[in-house]
Amino acid sequence: MSHYPNRFKIRVDSVTSMGIDIESELSVLLLDEDTPLEFIDPITVKVHASKVERSIAVKGTISVRAKAACARCLNELNYLVERDNFFAFVKIPHDENIDLTEQLREDIIVSLPIRLLCSDDCKGLCDVCGTNLNERTCECTHTEFIKESAFDGLDKLMDLKNKQDNEN
Repeated sequence: MSHYPNRFKIRVDSVTSMGIDIESELSVLLLDEDTPLEFIDPITVKVHASKVERSIAVKGTISVRAKAACARCLNELNYLVERDNFFAFVKIPHDENIDLTEQLREDIIVSLPIRLLCSDDCKGLCDVCGTNLNERTCECTHTEFIKESAFDGLDKLMDLKNKQDNEN
Protein backbone atom coordinates (compact mmCIF):
# COMPACT_ATOMS: atom_id res chain seq x y z
CA MET A 1 0.00 0.00 0.00
CA SER A 2 1.20 3.49 -0.81
CA HIS A 3 2.64 5.69 1.92
CA TYR A 4 2.07 8.93 -0.01
CA PRO A 5 -0.90 11.20 0.76
CA ASN A 6 -3.86 10.97 -1.59
CA ARG A 7 -5.01 14.60 -1.26
CA PHE A 8 -3.37 17.84 -2.43
CA LYS A 9 -4.35 20.72 -0.19
CA ILE A 10 -2.94 24.21 0.14
CA ARG A 11 -3.26 26.24 3.34
CA VAL A 12 -4.83 29.55 2.34
CA ASP A 13 -3.06 31.51 5.09
CA SER A 14 0.37 30.39 3.77
CA VAL A 15 -0.18 31.94 0.31
CA THR A 16 0.87 35.57 -0.24
CA SER A 17 0.52 37.90 -3.20
CA MET A 18 4.20 37.17 -4.00
CA GLY A 19 3.33 33.49 -3.96
CA ILE A 20 4.88 30.33 -2.64
CA ASP A 21 6.40 27.31 -4.32
CA ILE A 22 5.00 23.96 -3.31
CA GLU A 23 6.43 20.53 -4.10
CA SER A 24 4.56 17.43 -3.11
CA GLU A 25 4.35 13.73 -3.81
CA LEU A 26 0.96 12.06 -3.93
CA SER A 27 -0.27 8.50 -4.06
CA VAL A 28 -1.36 7.02 -7.37
CA LEU A 29 -4.38 5.67 -5.50
CA LEU A 30 -6.19 8.90 -6.36
CA LEU A 31 -6.07 7.76 -10.02
CA ASP A 32 -8.78 5.17 -9.67
CA GLU A 33 -9.66 5.28 -13.36
CA ASP A 34 -10.01 2.15 -15.43
CA THR A 35 -7.00 2.60 -17.72
CA PRO A 36 -4.59 0.12 -19.31
CA LEU A 37 -1.78 1.85 -17.41
CA GLU A 38 -0.28 0.75 -14.13
CA PHE A 39 0.71 3.96 -12.35
CA ILE A 40 3.84 3.93 -10.23
CA ASP A 41 4.13 6.01 -7.05
CA PRO A 42 4.53 8.87 -6.59
CA ILE A 43 2.69 11.57 -8.51
CA THR A 44 5.04 14.56 -8.42
CA VAL A 45 3.46 18.00 -8.11
CA LYS A 46 5.47 21.24 -8.42
CA VAL A 47 3.37 24.40 -8.35
CA HIS A 48 3.52 28.09 -7.61
CA ALA A 49 0.51 29.48 -5.74
CA SER A 50 -0.19 33.19 -5.36
CA LYS A 51 -3.00 35.27 -3.95
CA VAL A 52 -4.88 37.39 -6.49
CA GLU A 53 -7.48 39.56 -4.75
CA ARG A 54 -9.87 37.03 -3.14
CA SER A 55 -8.64 34.05 -5.13
CA ILE A 56 -5.59 31.84 -5.40
CA ALA A 57 -3.89 31.12 -8.73
CA VAL A 58 -1.94 27.87 -8.92
CA LYS A 59 0.26 26.90 -11.85
CA GLY A 60 2.92 24.30 -12.34
CA THR A 61 3.70 20.74 -13.41
CA ILE A 62 2.40 17.27 -12.61
CA SER A 63 4.11 14.02 -13.53
CA VAL A 64 3.71 10.32 -12.84
CA ARG A 65 5.36 7.20 -14.25
CA ALA A 66 3.31 4.36 -15.63
CA LYS A 67 3.76 0.88 -17.10
CA ALA A 68 1.70 -0.23 -20.07
CA ALA A 69 1.67 -2.62 -23.00
CA CYS A 70 2.49 -1.34 -26.48
CA ALA A 71 -0.73 -1.19 -28.51
CA ARG A 72 0.93 -2.96 -31.46
CA CYS A 73 3.43 -5.52 -30.11
CA LEU A 74 2.24 -5.84 -26.47
CA ASN A 75 5.78 -5.37 -25.06
CA GLU A 76 5.84 -3.65 -21.70
CA LEU A 77 6.97 -0.04 -21.75
CA ASN A 78 7.50 2.73 -19.24
CA TYR A 79 5.75 6.00 -19.89
CA LEU A 80 6.01 9.40 -18.23
CA VAL A 81 2.66 11.17 -17.99
CA GLU A 82 3.59 14.82 -17.72
CA ARG A 83 1.44 17.91 -17.58
CA ASP A 84 3.57 21.08 -17.84
CA ASN A 85 0.72 23.56 -17.84
CA PHE A 86 -1.40 22.72 -14.82
CA PHE A 87 -3.47 25.75 -13.81
CA ALA A 88 -6.20 26.32 -11.24
CA PHE A 89 -7.89 29.53 -10.13
CA VAL A 90 -9.83 29.09 -6.91
CA LYS A 91 -11.86 31.57 -4.89
CA ILE A 92 -10.61 31.69 -1.34
CA PRO A 93 -12.95 29.64 0.82
CA HIS A 94 -13.82 30.43 4.41
CA ASP A 95 -11.90 27.44 5.69
CA GLU A 96 -8.15 27.16 5.92
CA ASN A 97 -7.42 24.82 2.98
CA ILE A 98 -8.16 24.54 -0.71
CA ASP A 99 -8.22 21.03 -2.10
CA LEU A 100 -6.88 20.68 -5.66
CA THR A 101 -6.88 16.89 -5.73
CA GLU A 102 -9.72 16.57 -8.22
CA GLN A 103 -8.21 19.14 -10.61
CA LEU A 104 -4.84 17.34 -10.49
CA ARG A 105 -6.52 13.99 -11.10
CA GLU A 106 -8.48 15.32 -14.09
CA ASP A 107 -5.39 16.93 -15.62
CA ILE A 108 -3.47 13.66 -15.42
CA ILE A 109 -6.32 11.67 -16.95
CA VAL A 110 -6.82 14.05 -19.89
CA SER A 111 -3.06 13.93 -20.51
CA LEU A 112 -3.15 10.18 -21.15
CA PRO A 113 -2.63 9.17 -24.76
CA ILE A 114 -5.32 7.21 -26.57
CA ARG A 115 -2.79 4.47 -27.22
CA LEU A 116 0.85 3.94 -26.38
CA LEU A 117 3.51 2.62 -28.73
CA CYS A 118 6.98 1.40 -27.84
CA SER A 119 8.19 3.33 -30.92
CA ASP A 120 6.61 5.13 -33.85
CA ASP A 121 7.88 2.46 -36.23
CA CYS A 122 6.69 -0.54 -34.18
CA LYS A 123 5.72 -3.34 -36.59
CA GLY A 124 3.40 -5.07 -34.15
CA LEU A 125 2.42 -8.74 -34.15
CA CYS A 126 1.75 -10.97 -37.12
CA ASP A 127 -2.02 -11.28 -37.40
CA VAL A 128 -1.68 -14.94 -38.39
CA CYS A 129 0.93 -16.50 -36.05
CA GLY A 130 1.45 -13.77 -33.44
CA THR A 131 5.20 -13.34 -34.02
CA ASN A 132 6.57 -10.02 -32.81
CA LEU A 133 7.63 -8.51 -36.14
CA ASN A 134 10.08 -6.16 -34.41
CA GLU A 135 12.13 -9.16 -33.31
CA ARG A 136 11.94 -11.41 -36.37
CA THR A 137 10.02 -12.03 -39.58
CA CYS A 138 7.64 -14.92 -39.99
CA GLU A 139 6.79 -17.25 -42.87
CA CYS A 140 3.08 -16.43 -42.96
CA THR A 141 1.44 -15.29 -46.15
CA HIS A 142 -0.32 -12.02 -45.60
CA THR A 143 -3.18 -10.86 -47.71
CA GLU A 144 -4.13 -7.25 -48.02
CA PHE A 145 -7.54 -6.53 -46.67
CA ILE A 146 -9.43 -3.80 -48.46
CA LYS A 147 -11.39 -1.90 -45.92
CA GLU A 148 -14.78 -0.97 -47.14
CA SER A 149 -16.46 2.14 -45.97
CA ALA A 150 -19.77 1.84 -44.17
CA PHE A 151 -21.21 3.90 -47.05
CA ASP A 152 -19.92 1.67 -49.88
CA GLY A 153 -23.19 -0.29 -50.08
CA LEU A 154 -25.41 2.76 -49.73
CA ASP A 155 -25.71 3.36 -53.49
CA LYS A 156 -26.87 -0.23 -54.00
CA LEU A 157 -29.46 0.10 -51.23
CA MET A 158 -30.75 3.39 -52.64
CA ASP A 159 -31.04 1.87 -56.14
CA LEU A 160 -32.93 -1.11 -54.69
CA LYS A 161 -35.30 1.15 -52.76
CA ASN A 162 -35.93 3.35 -55.83
CA LYS A 163 -36.63 0.24 -57.91
CA GLN A 164 -39.13 -1.00 -55.29
CA ASP A 165 -40.80 2.40 -55.13
CA ASN A 166 -41.17 2.51 -58.93
CA GLU A 167 -42.73 -0.97 -58.95
CA ASN A 168 -45.39 0.08 -56.42
